[in-house]
Amino acid sequence: MHFRVKMCVSMLAIALLFGLAGVPAGAQDKQHVVSLSDLNKDAAQPAQTRLSNEEAVRSLLSSEQAQKAMKSANLDYQKVDKAVGQLRDEDLANWLSAPAKRNVILPLDAFPIGICCGSS
Repeated sequence: MHFRVKMCVSMLAIALLFGLAGVPAGAQDKQHVVSLSDLNKDAAQPAQTRLSNEEAVRSLLSSEQAQKAMKSANLDYQKVDKAVGQLRDEDLANWLSAPAKRNVILPLDAFPIGICCGSS
């Protein structure tokens, strides 16, 4: 009889372990803390920021004042425009940060890619 009690306790323990093992699988059915649409939105945000920064730089460079400055520096606008797309995100944001706050156009020598724009 002592053997039967041990066997029943062992079987009960195994059944309990199997029952608890199924609990985490059921917990996955609940909604996650962050939704998929929020993750997608966060993933797309850096690309949107870069596009708006590129647009702002191109807007500054297409102004009459910038066009005159590029012409006097013998820089081709097409080369400068192409170089804007090759800037790192950080350089683009840094170049925009100060003048955007003050509505001022930086001189072209402050542009981080002046060397590759035809001034060789």
